[in-house]
Amino acid sequence: MRAGQLRNRVEFLRKTRVKDAAGQTLDEWVSVVTTWGDFRYQSGLATIKSDAQASIAKASLRIRYRTDITPDMVVQLDGQKFDIEAVLPDRAQRKFVDLVLKVAQ
Repeated sequence: MRAGQLRNRVEFLRKTRVKDAAGQTLDEWVSVVTTWGDFRYQSGLATIKSDAQASIAKASLRIRYRTDITPDMVVQLDGQKFDIEAVLPDRAQRKFVDLVLKVAQ
């Protein structure tokens, strides 16, 4: 995988229980890893062909191969969060991982 294709700095967050100053337990998104990736929104035509709802923004992200990315994480790009719907690793050559994303509600 060529480095020139990885032009977006993305951060992976995981929900973790933390205690606030008053001792209350809260769920908070905590940064797990930051890496470079190739982020793309799904085109309007692809949305129509896949019979998806037009109001839900879909996207894809390709990063270098790694095994610690799971669907319970979210991806953050430029302050916007995306839910991970699927993690699709390249098991044959172990060069990349494709992620199917949707805008977090």
